[in-house]
Parts: sequence; structure tokens; C-alpha cells
Amino acid sequence: MKVLLLTDIPPCYEYTAGLVLNSLVRFLPHNQIALCAIINPHLTPKIPEDLKAIPRLLLKKPRESGFKTRLKFIGNILTFLFEYKQSLTVKYKLLPQIADFAAEQKVDILWVVLQGQTIIRLARKLSLKLNLPLYTQVWDPFEWWLRSNHIDTITKKKLLAEFDKVLLHSKSCATASWKMSENYTHHYGVKNLPLISSLSTDLARSPATTFNSENEFIIAIAGQIYATTEWDALIGTLDEINWVIQNRRIRIRVLANYFALYSQKPRNFEYLGWQSQSDTIRLLAESDLLYLPYWFSQKFYQEAENSFPSKLVSYFAAGRPVFCHAPAYASPTQYLKKYQAGYLCESLDSKHIIQILEQVISDPKQYAQIAKNGTHCFFRDFTLEKMQENFYQFLEYKYELTKEYLNKLDYYKDVHVLHENPKVSIIIPVYNGANYLKEAIDSALAQSYHNIEVLVINDGSNDNGETEKIALSYGEKIRFFNKASNDGVASALNVALREMTGDYFSWLSHDDLYTEDKISKQIDFLFKLNCANTVIYSDYSAFTTDAHNCTIMKMKNISPENFRFWITFQNALHGCTLLIPTSAFLVCGTFNEKLLTTQDYDLWFRIAEYYKFIHLPEPLVKARHHIQQGTHTMAKTALYECNKLLAHFTKNLSLHEVQQGGGCSPCLAYAQLASSMWYRGYFPAGWTAACLSIQHSVNVKFREIILSQCILMQGVFLHFIVKPIRKFLPSYIRLKLKNSLRLALKSYPSISIKERIKLFLMPPDKKSQRDSLLNLHLHEKFTQIYKNNLFEGAQSRSGEGSNLEQTAIIRKEIPGLLKQFHIKSFLDAACGDWYWMRETQLGVRSYIGLDIVQALIDINKKKYGNETTTFKCLNLVTDPLPKADLIFSRDCLVHLSFEDSINVLKNFKNSGATYLLVTTYSQRDLNSDLETRFWRPLNLQLPPFNFPPPLYLINENCSEGDGHYMDKCLGLWRLEDLTLAI
Repeated sequence: MKVLLLTDIPPCYEYTAGLVLNSLVRFLPHNQIALCAIINPHLTPKIPEDLKAIPRLLLKKPRESGFKTRLKFIGNILTFLFEYKQSLTVKYKLLPQIADFAAEQKVDILWVVLQGQTIIRLARKLSLKLNLPLYTQVWDPFEWWLRSNHIDTITKKKLLAEFDKVLLHSKSCATASWKMSENYTHHYGVKNLPLISSLSTDLARSPATTFNSENEFIIAIAGQIYATTEWDALIGTLDEINWVIQNRRIRIRVLANYFALYSQKPRNFEYLGWQSQSDTIRLLAESDLLYLPYWFSQKFYQEAENSFPSKLVSYFAAGRPVFCHAPAYASPTQYLKKYQAGYLCESLDSKHIIQILEQVISDPKQYAQIAKNGTHCFFRDFTLEKMQENFYQFLEYKYELTKEYLNKLDYYKDVHVLHENPKVSIIIPVYNGANYLKEAIDSALAQSYHNIEVLVINDGSNDNGETEKIALSYGEKIRFFNKASNDGVASALNVALREMTGDYFSWLSHDDLYTEDKISKQIDFLFKLNCANTVIYSDYSAFTTDAHNCTIMKMKNISPENFRFWITFQNALHGCTLLIPTSAFLVCGTFNEKLLTTQDYDLWFRIAEYYKFIHLPEPLVKARHHIQQGTHTMAKTALYECNKLLAHFTKNLSLHEVQQGGGCSPCLAYAQLASSMWYRGYFPAGWTAACLSIQHSVNVKFREIILSQCILMQGVFLHFIVKPIRKFLPSYIRLKLKNSLRLALKSYPSISIKERIKLFLMPPDKKSQRDSLLNLHLHEKFTQIYKNNLFEGAQSRSGEGSNLEQTAIIRKEIPGLLKQFHIKSFLDAACGDWYWMRETQLGVRSYIGLDIVQALIDINKKKYGNETTTFKCLNLVTDPLPKADLIFSRDCLVHLSFEDSINVLKNFKNSGATYLLVTTYSQRDLNSDLETRFWRPLNLQLPPFNFPPPLYLINENCSEGDGHYMDKCLGLWRLEDLTLAI
């Protein structure tokens, strides 16, 4: 493979883009790359000596800035004419020169950095002219470049249209941030991943544990200061407080080529200019806080949301906490929030800036933790090894990760470390609760987990001191706080958040009860998950007067990536079952005191953006139902707030969350939300979802539009017809119908609306065939599936996943992988009907196909068997397996229970094979057992499998299920590295 790099900045040491490319080109052998740089004549980049052996073509870049005049329309006309001339220069002068150079160098692929009009105009034309695949890299949103260069409206539209065509034509795209990758995936459907400037681990410093000085506090900034409004806000704030905070004198250290000084206190500045990478990190490490400003202005919304500052990588390497001065939607804010790796100031107000600085200095424990989190972020996401891995995936370059690096990834896979025996704060807000408060406190104090504190917050009760009297009777067993006024549950909970000292927050309503093992079971479950960025929620039981006579309310086992969609679709979560890390409130904020009845769901939705909500399937809370509850006394307020909140949720779900949660296209998923809301009586919120469904019905199939309308009408029908009829039916008939419906739905849990409709329309004979398979042995089950084509594959009886379209990528990639890992013998378990494998040239000496269906194996033997290709009928769970270098197991474990899957994997290990190439869904956050389903996706790096990171990963680019399974991959592991238990 030989790559042509087309860029406007060559690899060099002078500019940010040049520094990044200087690292990237070194990941390829010099004989596999050629360079074409179209350089702005005002710049003087120096190519490093060791890279001068790379063949290169250096060209002068045409002017790309427009004309800015007092009369704007005159400037637009001049710019339009000049840009038209430049487009001809590109087409008739630059394009032929570059094409000749590429042909001379015999390049195989084009790697193009999309920066500026010239490169945009060249990229697609060059790819088409040379008939070469195009791999594009984007530093910044193209709109920013056009705006800053004052390009006229007509030319801007043409260039933006060409930019879209370039992305659509690209085989792969490297983006500037995770958010940009997400946006480009939705907009262009092109494979992409973030490729961010990274540094050698040799430069990294240990995370700070304290400040550098007792009397001084140094705030440092490195690199270009582009967010000048934010910078001025910081300097103005420091001027206001006379550059002293909590008896510490503040100094600003600037490591940049240039900065403008607008301050009353210039002596507090230390301007050191541009420094080398190592000196920059040393000087940052000798500072106390590293300042990162990003644009608040809506004018720069695209840049703030999609770009990622390279200076943040240097900050993480320096081991000092980051002070991010940016809006909530900015990419660095989102990243730092997710990993709790910085102090966030989402306002230009001097009061907020002062508040953050005071927080930094007053809490050394949090300071040290944030520094540590930043260091973990560096080692997980921003090392040269990680950059190399991403770069190779971007160019689809074959590679094998070293064991040393895999161990490093494994060590840093989780930012946070669970502390042994963490402290849990149980919070009981109460208003006029003398009737039930004592029972609630007793249940909290009776916990079998002992490292707890109980806080009771009296929210301005007016019951002649009865509530206070009960609380005070417990003395020092609890911590009691008395609010002067009744401001609502959110206000009381926020008081508790300020006063609590625990590592975890657990809410208990004054009229509810905990089971005695509520906290201990949740802490145990948390340690089994081994993930501190997690909120645990559980089932609960409901009662009226007798706590021993309860009805268990079971929650659905929702995968974390679908959680926000689920609480929008179905408000079934009970807040008192939650166990929440205290850090979540620092990251996501506290309860909204303006909300009287929905303050809990509002916060859960915010927290779920950054934390995983995991279900513990046990009833650990007893919820009391009585007429004095807020849902009854404030019914109108609750209805209004729910409508407003659900509409807000619907609008703030990302398209990925909507598609993933609904299991279908946005058009149908939004219709599901609307139907659910209308059925529950939330009509304004339902209209919001319905409008979004209609907006996303453009360019979809007609039958999908009809289906979405049917779903919408279903909600109205259920609310206005089924609900009223149900009220007139006797209770025993309602219960019988309800149980019948549950039994009918039990066979098809956790499936998308598309699959449900498919099942609904399935002929009765085929439906009965599926149901009859549930209790059969594996041999009988898969024989019936094959015989009756129950996987409904049009080309292959192994299902749609085995057709030529869905296997196009793996048919191309597998032979290269086998060659790279020197595989001579190949065991295919299970081989199916060999529909797509017969089109694959494996290049091995021996192929053995295994399957449990004898009739299928007989046909394969007759059609495809020869000296090197054999087939055997074996049960992968119980039968000894032939030895081979590699076992290939695609779409097998997904059809088996956890127990059968583990037994199959143990059988693989016992066979003596070296490698396992197996299906895994890399982006799933939770595995569920098979139960009564035919299949489900599995992420083999999660329990109960717990595989280490793969040696090699092939994304199949699966388009089944409307893109719901785009994370379907083949992962390669050494069998000796797998530890299996059940």
C-alpha cells in the first residue's frame, strides 16, 4: 500500500496541524507515503530532516481570503469573481500536476486533509481522476473557514455542497472530536472516528496532589488564544478581585506566540512565548491550574461543538487540573464532564469565575482527584499508541497491537477507582411527615451496611413541631437540618447535597421504607460491575397500609445506552431505589428547585448522559401509596410539568439515542414516543414527538410513513377508547386480560417495533413453529430452523446476515488477517450453509466446517468438499473439536444462552487452537441472557465473558435493523488470554 497525503500544511514543528501530521506520517514506513503540500506563501514550515526522504510535491496555495469592503455587496461580487478564477486554477493547473505526481509514485489511496477551498475543490476530483479510494481528515468545521475568509454567499453554498459530496465519496473520515464523528455519522453515513493530536507517554507527568506554592497560585495557558471574549472575562474578573483569592496572589503564565494584554495589573503576567513540547509540559506542570477558554458566542456554535483543542492533551500530560471556560455544548466541556477531569465554568459572569477559583483552592481532595482523572484520560485516549491505533483504523491499515500497549489500555480502561467500603449518605426530605417519618428513619438505621450517615431535612413543616420532635428524638444517630420555609423537595435535597459527606447518595422519601439490605446489595453489585461511573437502580414493591402485603413492581433491564430513551418512553423509575455517586452532582448539577413534581426525572435524564444506569433486579424499596402524596395533591402541576419535561427530553435526545432506543428509524421511533405519551395523557409532549416524526419522514419509504401514522393513532385509540372501556370491566376480567397479554408478550422481550410488527404479521403456522422451538434441544432446534427457514434469509438459510451484501467487508478482510497471523488451518464453527464462505479465498491449507444440523453438513460435503475443505456434524457444546490454528465463530454465540456460550468457549480452549475470531458488538454496555428469544447482540468484553481488548477488530458495517447494529464486529483473541467462568 502506498499513500498520497494531500494537505495545506506539511509535517513540521511550527504549526499545530504540522505537529499532528509529523506524528501521523511516522506511523507509516517512508516507502509507503508520498507528500503533496499546497502551502500558503506567507507560511514557512520546515519539514524535519528525517522526513525529507519522502517523495514530495510542494505547490503554492492560491489566495483563499475574500474581499472585505465598506460596501458588502461590492466585496461579495469581487470575492465571487476571484473565487471563480481560483476554481479554474485548481482545475486546470493544480489538479493535473498532482495527478501526474500521484501516478508517478504509484499510490494506492488518497489521504486528504480538508482545510480550505483549494483542498475541497481538489479532493473528490483527484479521487475520481485517479480512480483511488478517498480517506479524508477534518480539523475544523468548514463553515468556520469560509466565514473567517469572508467568502460570498453563492460561492459558500457551492463549496459547502462540494464538501458534502467529498464526505459522501469518502471511504473513511478522521474527525476532530467525538461529537464531530457522531454528527458526521448521522449526516453522511460515512465510517469515521476521532483522530486527535496526541503525545508520547514519556512526556507525561504524575498527577498533582497539591499546589506548587503556599502563597501563590499560577494559572497557565498554552497555545493560541482564540476565544478572546472568554480570556478577557477571566482577566477582568482577576482585576476585580485585585488578583488575590483566599490570600493567594494569582499569576498568569502564557505560553504562546502572541497575546493581547488588557489588564490593570500587567506585573501579574509571565509571558514565555512559544516553547518546545517538553518545555511546555514542564512549565504547565509547574503551574497550578490550566486555563482552556472556548467560545460562548452563538456565532461560533459549530466550532465549539465540533472542534477539540489540542492544548487539552498537553494539559492532561502535565498532570495539573484543567479550568474549562466554555458553554455546556462545547466538545471539551462534554469530554471533561464525562470523565470528571476538569473544573467547568459555563458562564462569563465574574461571580461564577470566582466561585470556580475558590472551589479549586478550598478543596485539595477534589483538586487531586481531578488531576488524577485527567492523567487517566491522557493514558486512555491521547497517547501516541492510541493515536496510531486510530490512524491505522482510519486508513484501514493492517496492524497488531503490542501486548504492552494492551496491558496499558486495560489498566486505564476506567477513569475512576472504587474505594473499599464507600460511605453512603441516606437523605430523607420531609414536610409535615409526623405520620410516617419514624418508620422511614428506622428502616434507614437498620441497614446491614454500616458505613452510612442519615440526613433528615425538615422542609419548613408547619405541624406545630411534630416532625422536628420525631427527628430530634434520634439524637446523634442522624444529622438533622431545619429549613425555615417550605420550598419543595428539590430545595431540601439540595441542602442535603451540600451537607452530606458520603461517596454515594441514596434518597428515601419520608413515607417509604428501605429493606434492611438495600445499601449492602447495591454496593456489592457495584463492585461486581467494577465501574464507578454507574448509577444503580432496582425494583420496588408498593403497599398502602401493611408493609408486609406488597405488590412487586419490576423494572425492565434496559441497556445504559437506551436509558434516556426509556425514561422518555416510560416513566417507571422510582427515585428512592437509586444509588448515585456524589461525583455525578458535580458533573451534572443538582435538583432544579423550580420543578415541584418532576425534579427527579429532570436530574436522572441529565446524569444518564454521562453515567451508566444499571438495573439490579431485586425489590429493595417499599413504596407507600396514600392520598396525601404530591401526585394527588398537585395533580394539575404534575401534568403541566410532565408535559414540559417530556417535550424537553424528546428534543434533547440525540438521533443516535432515538434510533438505538426505538430500534428503528427516527420517523418510527419518534412516533413510538408520541403514541406512548398520548396513551398516558401527555398530549402537548406527544405533539412535540409527533412533529419530529413528521420531520424525519422525508426521504423514507412510503410504507414507513403509513406505519408511523398507525403508531400515532394507536396512542389516541388506547387513551380515548380502550382506557374508558377498561374502567367499566370488572376487576377480575381486567386482571385476566392483563395476564393474558403479558403471557403473549413474554415470548418476545426487548425487540424493536419493526420486529414486533414482523411478528404480528407472521402467518399463524410460522408463529407456532417459532414458539414450538423454545424447549427443544440445540440439535432439534437448529434443525427445525434450517428446515423451515425460520431465519427468513432470502439468499441464505443462515439468515440475512449471511448474504453477500452483509459479508462484503469480512470477505475482503479475513484473508489478509489470516495471512498476517500466519494461519494455516481454519475451523469454522458454525459454518451454516456456506453461502458466503464459498466466495472467500481464505488461503489456508486446511478448512473444517462444523455445524449441528446433519442435513446441512451432508449438502455442504457433496457440493463443496475436497482434499482441503471438509465438513463435520458436531455439537459445539459437548463434542470434542478438531485442532486448528484459528477457530472462526460468526453469529453463533448470539443464538445461545450464557451457559451454553461459556461451555462452547471452554470447548474452543480445550481444542488446542491458538486464536479465536468471533462476533462481538463492541458498543453494547450490557449483555442479557437469551431467555425466550432467538438471538441478541453480545459484547464479549462485558460480563459474563470479560474478554480483554481484541488483538484485531473488523467492523462489518452491518446495515441490518436500520443501522441498529452498526457496532457488529469480528474480534480476534488468543484463546490462552481468555478466562471463563459461570
